[in-house]
Amino acid sequence: MKWNRIFHCLQLVLLIFLLISCGRPNTAEYQRDVANLPKVFSTLKTLKVKAYRHQDWCQNISYKRGNFSSNLAASTCNLFEDRPTAMNDRAKQDFQVVSNAMATTGVSIHYLSAKYDSSDRLIKAEFNLATSCRCSYVYQPQYTLPKNMGGEMEFTAINPDWYFVWEDWN
Repeated sequence: MKWNRIFHCLQLVLLIFLLISCGRPNTAEYQRDVANLPKVFSTLKTLKVKAYRHQDWCQNISYKRGNFSSNLAASTCNLFEDRPTAMNDRAKQDFQVVSNAMATTGVSIHYLSAKYDSSDRLIKAEFNLATSCRCSYVYQPQYTLPKNMGGEMEFTAINPDWYFVWEDWN
């Protein structure tokens, strides 16, 4: 009976460890992912995408033609500044163009946001990963790495143009 309890306790500890570390990329994955994510940059720039979300319950795009969403009711779906309208045929096509470009990267994301300077040069893009952690890759050339915020947010430099963000769920 005693060994059975010890075994179950060890299983619980292992499960907790796996849940805490689950979904967080390792260094090799960081390098691979940030090498592949620029494949989507030309599409983002051409369409001037500011926000894009691709989840089963929420698909939206905010770009040069406006803000469009598949789910107008959910306030947690549409996280861009202006009110969206229902996706029309052109928005659906452009959404698919971005989805196809993202697929070429091999990186699964739920959503992204992008900022451009006055000459339409991409100056920042955040790619929120489709994992069990609240993680994202941030592209920002010449960035200054933000300071870690205790156990709430951690920032990890990847290279001079990219860093990784991990956020606690609470």
